[in-house]
Amino acid sequence: MTPRIFITKGMMDEYVALSYVWGEPQPCTTTENIDVRMKKLDLEELPKTIQDAIIATHRYGLRYLWVDALCILQDSQADKNCEISDMRRIYHDAHLTIVAASAGRVSEGFMQDRPDSTVERDTRVPFLCPDRTLGSVCLSPVWKQYEELSEPVSSRAWCLQERMLSPRSMIYASHTLQYCCQTETVNIGDAVCPSVSGKRLPRAVFNTYTGGVDSIPSQREMDEARRAWNYILEDYSQRNMTAPSDKLVALSGVAAQFQRVWPRSEYLAGIWRHTLVEDLLWLKNYAKRHPRPVQYRAPSWSWAAVDGHVNTGTEDDSRLDTDRYSISECKVVYCSVMLASEMVIFGGVVGGVLQLRAALVRVTWNPTAEMPDLFVFREGERVCVACSYPDSAEESESVEEVWAVPVRWNLKESYAVGLIVIAAEGGDFRRVGYFHSTEDSKDLGWFVFEQLVQVRIVYLFMLKIVRNIDNEAD
Repeated sequence: MTPRIFITKGMMDEYVALSYVWGEPQPCTTTENIDVRMKKLDLEELPKTIQDAIIATHRYGLRYLWVDALCILQDSQADKNCEISDMRRIYHDAHLTIVAASAGRVSEGFMQDRPDSTVERDTRVPFLCPDRTLGSVCLSPVWKQYEELSEPVSSRAWCLQERMLSPRSMIYASHTLQYCCQTETVNIGDAVCPSVSGKRLPRAVFNTYTGGVDSIPSQREMDEARRAWNYILEDYSQRNMTAPSDKLVALSGVAAQFQRVWPRSEYLAGIWRHTLVEDLLWLKNYAKRHPRPVQYRAPSWSWAAVDGHVNTGTEDDSRLDTDRYSISECKVVYCSVMLASEMVIFGGVVGGVLQLRAALVRVTWNPTAEMPDLFVFREGERVCVACSYPDSAEESESVEEVWAVPVRWNLKESYAVGLIVIAAEGGDFRRVGYFHSTEDSKDLGWFVFEQLVQVRIVYLFMLKIVRNIDNEAD
């Protein structure tokens, strides 16, 4: 067996894709060594995980294997953009994906023997086999069940879309080998712990909708896709990546797949145009606050602008249920983003503009508090009107210079949600947090009578306020 890099030149055949954790530097394909590697790949120079993947591919009876470190020219941004733009197809069209779930580094490999999960004496009990011989069975306490989230591959951002997009996978887990498809996950071998089906993309996102009368998704399919997208964001935002600039890029394949169920919508730095108002209402989990990234990667109104666990906000909030209440909201006047590469339309951005027509209310907060509140002054008194969630850990320089921008509200229940913005240089503003009304809120008078203004969230973290003096329509 002499592996080599093969350029398909349009040829079609079944192939295997590899999903794994790099975890350390590895010898990659570059513009300098591609010619040599097209003739021969030295197996001994390749990391153990890739060696194992080559061996497994042959044992599955297949000839071709796609590995990012080998198949993407790592010193060519043009080739990276080309391959990243095709990432959805690479994993979706693979006959099989090998998931090296248990390997924390590419040098570890995944085909080694697993530890016997039945070694504890108190889990074995005698059992009379059908052939009348005496054997034993093993009992597994519930608290010892296999936990997929503990695997190294579950902590890496790039690996999420590789798992989600693959039609079928062989998962080399820490306790056994598993087969996973779009309907089931089963253990292969003598694993004590039962398999867990896990989350999958809904069937609707694999359909093709043209937008014609006979080819549009149903409301049920739209709702199912929406819930799945929110789940993915919450999972994805908790994962790690080596290059912070990949925040949007590492999810581009999944975003491209979702546009198949939302063909008329536009992807705007991690937010969909057809649900833009709701998508603005993400919030950061208060359990841990991360510093705001130094390097720009998204407008401040996008969840991709910050690090850490993102909660998708108001989806399950009954007080904002449009089937039960009459819900008011701000108006989206304009929204656009500037792509880092026109080849990767679901990837990174270098800027963006969002303009809302909304109230802008001066408030105070203490973002360093464990659970900070928002306050307004009424008749000389400081009154708490909302609970707030800072986007990052550095919003502590100016407690006074803060404004609330209500986005959606329910007058009947006296409940509102929205954004918190702070002044920046040149009279501009940027998003720094999210708020919702307190549980004992009695009215929304602190903002419903305020004059509406044009709120422009532009380019980097900037958010500019253009006051509309005559309060006329746009």
